Amino acid sequence: MPIFTPVRAGYAGTAKMIASILILVLSACMFLYWLRYTCLLVLETVPPQDHRDAVVAAHELVSIGQVQTHGSMAIADLHRLLDRDYRTLQDLLSHCAVAGSIEHRLLVLDYTVMKVWSRAVRPLNPAAAREATREMAKVLDYFAAEIGSATVYGQS
Repeated sequence: MPIFTPVRAGYAGTAKMIASILILVLSACMFLYWLRYTCLLVLETVPPQDHRDAVVAAHELVSIGQVQTHGSMAIADLHRLLDRDYRTLQDLLSHCAVAGSIEHRLLVLDYTVMKVWSRAVRPLNPAAAREATREMAKVLDYFAAEIGSATVYGQS
């Protein structure tokens, strides 16, 4: 008696394949939902404002307040400014102990996802693209607050 019996193509094979694809899609959706929810929770727990403002001023970064007030600025221009600030903050964070934390990694992923999302929906829904850009700025503000706290409390 053979150990492996080939499965005949037909309804049973198709149903299993559809079920597998459905499980895969639902799992991916649940992961994305978890990621969004976790990132939003992390962004709500920003360290004290005064430390963030010092880092933003010292390195001439774009803050979340500036992104909200630049309503007339093109989203592409905001992305260039935010990307410049992202590189600056990542360089500064590479010298801090918080750079390898799970929160930091999740927010780096969130920044990247929001950047892609903003570019994808910009032609179809500029309001959604601007909201994604605001979230990118919130992530950068969180990083600036981490740097400020690490500098003040000597955790670098």
